[in-house]
Amino acid sequence: MSNVLVHRHALLATVLATAVAAQIDPALQRKIEVTQPQGRIPVLIVLREQLDVAALDARLVAANATRAQRHRIVVEAARELADRTQAGVLARLNAMSANAHVSDIQPFWVTNAIGARATTEAIVQIAALPAVANVLDGDAEMPLIEPVAVEPAPAVPTAAAEPGLLDIRADFLWNLGYTGAGRIVSNLDTGVDGTHPALRTRWRGSRTGVPASAAWHSPTRRSPSPTDASGHGTHTMGTMCGDDGTNRVGVAPNAEWIASDAIAGSNLGQVRIDAIAGFQWLADPDGDPRTVGDVPDVSCNSWGYSPFFHQVPACDAGFWQAIDVAEAAGVVVIFAAGNEGSRGAQSLRTPADRATTPWNCFSVGALRPGSTAIASFSSRGPSGCVGNPIKPEVCAQGESVRSSIRGGGYGVMSGTSMAAPHVSGAVALLREVDPNLTADQVKQLLFDTADDLGTPGEDNTFGAGRINLESAYNALRARQSAVSVSVVTTTGRVARGTDLVWGIAATNNTQQAQTVVLVVEIEAVGHGMTVPFVGPALVTLPAGFNVEPDWPTQSLPIPANLPAFYSTFPFRLHMKAINPSNSQVISSASTDFVIT
Repeated sequence: MSNVLVHRHALLATVLATAVAAQIDPALQRKIEVTQPQGRIPVLIVLREQLDVAALDARLVAANATRAQRHRIVVEAARELADRTQAGVLARLNAMSANAHVSDIQPFWVTNAIGARATTEAIVQIAALPAVANVLDGDAEMPLIEPVAVEPAPAVPTAAAEPGLLDIRADFLWNLGYTGAGRIVSNLDTGVDGTHPALRTRWRGSRTGVPASAAWHSPTRRSPSPTDASGHGTHTMGTMCGDDGTNRVGVAPNAEWIASDAIAGSNLGQVRIDAIAGFQWLADPDGDPRTVGDVPDVSCNSWGYSPFFHQVPACDAGFWQAIDVAEAAGVVVIFAAGNEGSRGAQSLRTPADRATTPWNCFSVGALRPGSTAIASFSSRGPSGCVGNPIKPEVCAQGESVRSSIRGGGYGVMSGTSMAAPHVSGAVALLREVDPNLTADQVKQLLFDTADDLGTPGEDNTFGAGRINLESAYNALRARQSAVSVSVVTTTGRVARGTDLVWGIAATNNTQQAQTVVLVVEIEAVGHGMTVPFVGPALVTLPAGFNVEPDWPTQSLPIPANLPAFYSTFPFRLHMKAINPSNSQVISSASTDFVIT
């Protein structure tokens, strides 16, 4: 490099270190220091304004939103925010692309961010933009949690179902008729062998009318249909749903599956941007927020940064927003805890070590065969997060797990990667019992009803213990009302002169017809005024019936000349299902809005 270039490069490094250090990820800064000024570096540009997932989720929980309502509202809110806030940054990036300083521009909404390749000079300018919070290394490798052992499998099955499935009482739900039918499982892994006899008939992309792009995601574009780079993803998918009629290796043997090969395997070098793209695809595979039949119930993840091997701090938040948006949109995200347990405490991978709520991120430890003793490799808590919360959340068999492998056969692997898909398959079965369970509700069910192992109570080896689907099912049925209702609005703010768009739903959760009174009321909160808005109407819902009109279901015009007084307090829509024989409320939901 010439002296001029050396001087220019040193100057850029100085600018980065002094002017925008708070906005440049340290890993990216190190990369900048060894890159020639005109060399383009993959970056992820994270904007300051992010979707307030917690507030939106709280509103949807109060509204008792159905999965379809929740999915549409969350995805549309995330997209609207990205469209509104990214315009200026994208204009700047497009202008830079004209002189080759920027290329490969890729906007995201699952986290409000933009992927691109940029020169060091462009990175300095991008980081200084007011709308930009930070710029991350977009090329950071996503480390797979490799199995600690891979062994040959018996030539023929040794039992009707693998013992790890029976240990978690999957057979209890099978005997009740719950096998995953109508549900979708997924993984963010090394891919899946789509021709495997245990999996091929239930790849969702093989269904008439389902485009492959809504069932298979490959950022590296290795193949237009499912393939597996290393065999890891085929094994984890098998434990979720594999069954060839003779070998029942999957927890939810009748579930369909989709997959993204966004995680590194066999040194393929998948990176941060690919993982963000994978989460976005999983949150809305067909790109249409009005449909939910394409969205997986669960995403199984066997990757993360080790505190011993990678230069990433504990509780790194780089993926939290994408995980939160995906979960709010309906996808339960499960993580393997990691295979560094032999190193002792605080050995979880990140983001599995996250502990900002009791369930995020929901990490899974590995048990030995027999499912009462912990595997020596299973990563232990506590989390490295502030307060050192207990980790992992739950556990399942992860040592000597037999499942499908690339090429059509079966093999035995050991690792927390083998435990996590047991829990992921369990999510699909519970979602078959109640499709409208939120991500937190599913995770809490599994946590609260786990079989306690080790030290009494939750601990840093077993978490809450081994999941138990019989106990989870019984707890779910005990807390489930005969009829559930929901009422949602597309937004919590509506301007005078526009329409408030809202929707309702009612579900019979029993196998007998239920007669109820349905009513929607509107309340002026704080002013003691509540009046019926729709109904009351006496309705008989057939067994298992769900009524959820297409969106939008209703609209309420807000007069343009409405006095300003009405903007000084919130309104609330209530929906109730009432027992006509005793006037008791069976189920209720509410949603607030303000007039601006």
